[in-house]
Amino acid sequence: MAWPSAASAINGSRPRVPPSFYGGACVTVVGRDAPLLEVGVTFPYEDVELTDDELPDSRTVGLYAFARDLPPGATLPNWVQSGDVQRAVETGLIDAPPQPEALLPTSSWADVAWGVVDERLPIACESAGPWPWNTQAVPPGAYVLWGYTFEPPLNLWTPRPGVVRVVDAAGSGPPAVALSDLDGRREFGVEQGLEVMGCLSADPGTQVVLSWARAADPQTWTVFDVLEPGGDTFTSWLAPPNDALYDALYVRAEARDPAGRSFIHHARGALVVLAECVDEPLTRPDVADGCGLADASNEVTPLEPAPCVPVGAEADTDDIEGASDRGSPGCSTAGGHGGWLGALLGCLIALRRPSRLARLRL
Repeated sequence: MAWPSAASAINGSRPRVPPSFYGGACVTVVGRDAPLLEVGVTFPYEDVELTDDELPDSRTVGLYAFARDLPPGATLPNWVQSGDVQRAVETGLIDAPPQPEALLPTSSWADVAWGVVDERLPIACESAGPWPWNTQAVPPGAYVLWGYTFEPPLNLWTPRPGVVRVVDAAGSGPPAVALSDLDGRREFGVEQGLEVMGCLSADPGTQVVLSWARAADPQTWTVFDVLEPGGDTFTSWLAPPNDALYDALYVRAEARDPAGRSFIHHARGALVVLAECVDEPLTRPDVADGCGLADASNEVTPLEPAPCVPVGAEADTDDIEGASDRGSPGCSTAGGHGGWLGALLGCLIALRRPSRLARLRL
């Protein structure tokens, strides 16, 4: 894509401040009887001091819902309103209007995007807190929320973890699936494999198809498991082929319901396949909150790692049982101590496969 050249600006190279999200669930279900969803938004720090050449509403944040997840290698449009583009050209922030795909209303995302808040708010603690979203404005379906930091000429999109499923008055609708983002697990051993976890909200009989793709070829997906979860969480095992050594891999989950409706969710970022075993706790960073809103319930205590067992080998029974003793016997995707990711991390142990493992290589 050919981007318009940006004119020289004092703020051109400075980092944009993203919103932080707190209090969400892996999959949040919203019905027509209670359509208002409060989205917890905060900021790592305030950023309200503008330079002389910025637009007066620069350094503000909006919130948008997309009925399609962003696939690996793709980007969302840099601009969301044509009026913003016109003002940027008139003030010399950019030399010319961008290509159609760089403007949301004229891009391939136009038909699957909805504004959540009426106006962008300053990056200040007075703007932080629950942002209400009236889901009656959107049809039933699965949605990924993105924060949009407006600071032209370089604007910033930030994904909210999890997926929102909007259902009809009967409690039905297209399926929603979400993969957990294990920020502390960005690599694993080729002979070790990787536990993949997620959650599902869907009509009975919905299948979850799990696939991986190489970062060098993100359009070609290889299925490694097909599940029909009996509950709202699932776990599986990714054992890549030997020729994936030192490759970066993407992982996705697709929910397919009996009515033929589907939704795809991608784990954020790539996973690197190493030769050696990776034996570290699963963690995630705390919410970057400079406004004091993300309390201790959003923190996740690192879990002890599962026994490091090569694919095709059998784990030591005592090691597996010891790990199981440290976990919670139940799983939940709707909050609780540690938030939704904490619940899923608990499921990593609670739903671990039997102790006599024999993992099959693809």
